[in-house]
Amino acid sequence: MKLPGRDIFTGDRHPALHPAYERCVRKLVGKVKAYKEKLRRKPERERAQQGEVREVRPAREPDVPLLERAAHEGDYAAFREGLSDYDDSLRRRVDRWTRRYPELEGLLGGDVLLSEVLEEVYLNAFEGFLRRPADRLGNWLESLIDPSVRRLLARFEEGKENLGFVEGLR
Repeated sequence: MKLPGRDIFTGDRHPALHPAYERCVRKLVGKVKAYKEKLRRKPERERAQQGEVREVRPAREPDVPLLERAAHEGDYAAFREGLSDYDDSLRRRVDRWTRRYPELEGLLGGDVLLSEVLEEVYLNAFEGFLRRPADRLGNWLESLIDPSVRRLLARFEEGKENLGFVEGLR
């Protein structure tokens, strides 16, 4: 299999053709998953050199004490308003990030809207704000994108399974 920057191959032996074929396919799928994971975890410097780094930056710096107060008091509306200066930058980053998940990309505009992914990131930020690392706020928000996308996908898959179960009862 030819991939950008790498060729992946595998082989196996067995007296019968089909078991060898199945093991080859399993190995190939594993190697493709490892390749994709490696792409996601490129060192930041290498990504910057290739022009792939698109930082999440606010239109103006947020009022961090206000955000801390809102998180401490459980006031999501005030928290969300306090982070609104990140909306455009974070939306663009979420849009690019979701393209890494073809199964999600097919749902966008249909069952899962880009705004839902964005809101999931903000909800996760709200829940973890008081425990966030001492990093730039934009970096931390960006680090929440992938877990948020994965949670949405898991919930969507769970919903499909539940729907299939209900339809099976009819």
